[in-house]
Amino acid sequence: MKETWQFPYTADVLTDAAFKKMSHHDDRMKWWLEKQAEKFAEIKEKGLTIHESVAANSSFGLISNSYQQPTITLDHNLTSDLTECQNKVAWHKAKVAEYEAWVEVLSSQGKSTFNLNHSDWLFFFGTR
Repeated sequence: MKETWQFPYTADVLTDAAFKKMSHHDDRMKWWLEKQAEKFAEIKEKGLTIHESVAANSSFGLISNSYQQPTITLDHNLTSDLTECQNKVAWHKAKVAEYEAWVEVLSSQGKSTFNLNHSDWLFFFGTR
């Protein structure tokens, strides 16, 4: 029964709801952009590790068979954090655009009434 329920909302109420959701995602996108900038700075500051062979720093390094080329590694936690930031920025940016489009459409509808089902209601008013 509840799958068929409809909830009437006027366009102005939906416009306001869409604007609030757009603002929320815009705030979250900005927060993630700040975190992304922090991670870029952290990676530039301390993300690289250079390991040189012990033999490379000795007088035997030039003739030793055990000499190894230096290796450079990046802290995997930092790359993981940066990837998370980039994914969150992209997701919130898409949500901003989606809700911005709804604000534009609904604000042109005056006092029209729309019947929302459960998933529609969650889209405009849900907190998750």
